[in-house]
Amino acid sequence: MPSVPRSPLLEAALNDAAFCGAIATKYSPLVLLDYRLLTDVLEYELAGADFNEQLSSSLRNKSFSQSFQLGFKQVRKEYNLDAGLQLNSSMLQSDDILDASRNVPQRWTWNVAPYARIRMKFSKTRNLAFDYRSRYSDPSVAQLQPVADVSNPLRIVIGNPNLKSTFTQNINLRFNDFNQEAQRSIMAMIGGQYSLNSIISKVTYDQTTGGQTTTYENVNGVWNAFGMCMFSFPFKRKSWYYSTMTRLSYSSTVGFNNSTYNRSGTLSWHIAPGISFRPDALELELRPSYNLQTTHNSTQTSANRNIHTYGASFNGTYYAPLGFVIATDVRYSSSSGYSDGYNTTQWLWNASLSYQFLRDKSATITAKVFDILGQRQSISRSVTANYIRDMEYNTLSRYVMFSFTYKFTTFGSQKNNPKVDNDFGPGGPGRFRGGRPPMGPPPGR
Repeated sequence: MPSVPRSPLLEAALNDAAFCGAIATKYSPLVLLDYRLLTDVLEYELAGADFNEQLSSSLRNKSFSQSFQLGFKQVRKEYNLDAGLQLNSSMLQSDDILDASRNVPQRWTWNVAPYARIRMKFSKTRNLAFDYRSRYSDPSVAQLQPVADVSNPLRIVIGNPNLKSTFTQNINLRFNDFNQEAQRSIMAMIGGQYSLNSIISKVTYDQTTGGQTTTYENVNGVWNAFGMCMFSFPFKRKSWYYSTMTRLSYSSTVGFNNSTYNRSGTLSWHIAPGISFRPDALELELRPSYNLQTTHNSTQTSANRNIHTYGASFNGTYYAPLGFVIATDVRYSSSSGYSDGYNTTQWLWNASLSYQFLRDKSATITAKVFDILGQRQSISRSVTANYIRDMEYNTLSRYVMFSFTYKFTTFGSQKNNPKVDNDFGPGGPGRFRGGRPPMGPPPGR
C-alpha cells in the first residue's frame, strides 16, 4: 500500500484482517481493492460515523480508442484530389465499486467517417477548393454515468447511459481569383456544419427548493452556415484602391428550459468596405464597418435581441527618409442592444515609430504605444438555447511595447530583381517596405 500519513488507530485497523474482512462484508469486497476508498471507510467506522453508500461513489473507468484511415490521393496539373474513409473504434467502461447496479457496461462503438478534398486549378491565380470532413464524438464517462452527483444538493447532475455518439459533418467551398494585370482580386467562400445526435444539457428546476437537476440528451437540429466575399480593385490611377468584405452567418442551437424544448437561432451580418490611397512613401486606409446580430428563440420570445455595432478605422503609414517609419491606427466603435450597462462607445488609438537599418533594411527596431486614450473595453455575447449571456472582461489598457525584428532571408535587391518591388509583381501598389499587401480583410478580422 502507498506510504501516506495516517493515525495509529487507522494503522492498526489496516493491519487487522478480521476488521477489514468485516468492512468488506458490510460494504463490498471491492472496497479492499481501492486503497483510498478503504481508508475513507475505515475512518468513518472508527469515528462512529454512518458511511452512506447511496451518496458516495468510487469509480474505476477504462477507455480505449483507435483509428484506421484508407485514402486515395492524386495530383494533376488541373486538380488535386484527396479522399477516403476513416474507421474509428472506441471503448468505455465504468465500474462503481460501491454499487454494481450503477455500472456502465463495456461499451464499444464503431463508426466510419468519410472525407474528401478537391482543388481545381483553372490557372496559376484562379482556383476552386472543396473540403468535406466528418467525425464522431463519443460521450464522456461523466455524461454516461447514471450516478447523481449530490455534492451540491441545489445543483444535482446525473448522467445518461443511453447517449449515442455525435456525428458532425463540415463542408466548405472556396473560390480565389487574382488578375495580376488589373490588380483585381476576389475570394468567396460558403460553408456549414451539421450535427446528428448532439449531446446537450437538459435542466429541470424545482420551484419549491430553487434547485436544479441536470442530465444529458441527444438532439438534432444543431447546425450553422456561413457565406463571405472579399474583393478589391484599383481605380484608373492605381494609387487608389477599393476593397470590401461581407460575411453572413446563421447558427441554430437546441436546448431545454425546465424540460421545455427551445430552439435558438442567431443571424449575424458584417460588412466593412474600405478605400486606400498608396502613393510613394505613404499608405492611408479608411474602413467603416457595421455588424448586426439578431437572436430568436422558439419559447422565450422576451429574450430575443438585436445587437448593432457601428465603427470605422483609419490606418496611416509614412516611410520617412533615413529608414524611419511612422505608423498610426485609430478605431471607433459603438454598440447598442446589449443588456443595461454593457453598451459601449470607444476610441482606440495606437501609434508606432520604427527604424530600419543595415544595408538591406533587414533589421528593424520599433516602439509602439497601444490604447493611447485609455478607452479599451471588451464586451462579448454568448448565445445558447438555454441562455443569452453578456460579459465584460478586463483587458490590458495603455502600454508601450519595444520590439526588434530581423529578416534572415531576402530575395535580392530591387535593382537585381524588380519583381520584389511590390507584392504582386512589377507595377503593383503594395510595397515590401511596410510588409502589407495592397488589400486584404478588414483590420482585426
